[in-house]
Amino acid sequence: MSSEASSSRTAADALEGMDRGELEGLLREADPAQAAGLLAAMEPDEAVGALRDLSAADRDELLAAMPASTAEHLRGLLGYRQDRASGS
Repeated sequence: MSSEASSSRTAADALEGMDRGELEGLLREADPAQAAGLLAAMEPDEAVGALRDLSAADRDELLAAMPASTAEHLRGLLGYRQDRASGS
């Protein structure tokens, strides 16, 4: 694993442990490309939970800024009821 990928994973791990309100604020205030990269590095169920806490406009902006395959996967999970989405 490259040091950049390792850094992204470490940051994603930290985000996954944050209070949902704090995470929402951080994602809204961060540069969209950086926030999208962090979301893409998170576990899919955690990323979907964070995306659900955002407005539709913020969610769409972040999904548009991440790799297409990741965004497509997360959009698919967003289509499930909140208690049913998983990363598998």
